[in-house]
Amino acid sequence: MKRVQSYLATRADFWELIAAIFEAVISNAKFLAFFFMVLSMCLEGSLLCLPYPLVIFGYALLEEQKPKRWFWDYVIIYAIFLILIKFTV
Repeated sequence: MKRVQSYLATRADFWELIAAIFEAVISNAKFLAFFFMVLSMCLEGSLLCLPYPLVIFGYALLEEQKPKRWFWDYVIIYAIFLILIKFTV
């Protein structure tokens, strides 16, 4: 019985670890988005991708708290515009 309890305890610990990692990633999702914006500029290196690092280093990281909703709305609209331009040209 002790072996079963220890096995179940290690499984519970594993799932708690997975849940904690997931929560850590979600709570820092803005940094993940910033990373992919900079990565896009590094991989593409075009003038169309230039606004990504400009808005990150010029506004988003200078905010005391997380950026407002309008910032993310404009970034999403620009990303959609960028995808349309890349696939139509």
